[in-house]
Amino acid sequence: MTCREVTDFLLDYLEGELSGEVLRVFEAHLAGCEACVAYLASYRRAVRLGASAFRDEAGKAPPELVEAILAAKGGGSIRDGAPAPRAEPKSGASPSRA
Repeated sequence: MTCREVTDFLLDYLEGELSGEVLRVFEAHLAGCEACVAYLASYRRAVRLGASAFRDEAGKAPPELVEAILAAKGGGSIRDGAPAPRAEPKSGASPSRA
């Protein structure tokens, strides 16, 4: 396996998806190639950083935004603990054009 071929398998290796002969050849290459070991370490850090970059922010809308949306829809409040009522379209009403 060449260094270029190693790069094709990096993500699969990190995710534990290599098996059998491919895994054996991949690890044999790493055992003899310091450059690929260093590249793998760098790649591992990059994957870890990418995965954690927005972990704390994922799925969290600021409370002020949620309140503004609920107020605009004429619904409740997140402070009520009750879900906002869904606005039902008026029958025969067509969407307004701006």
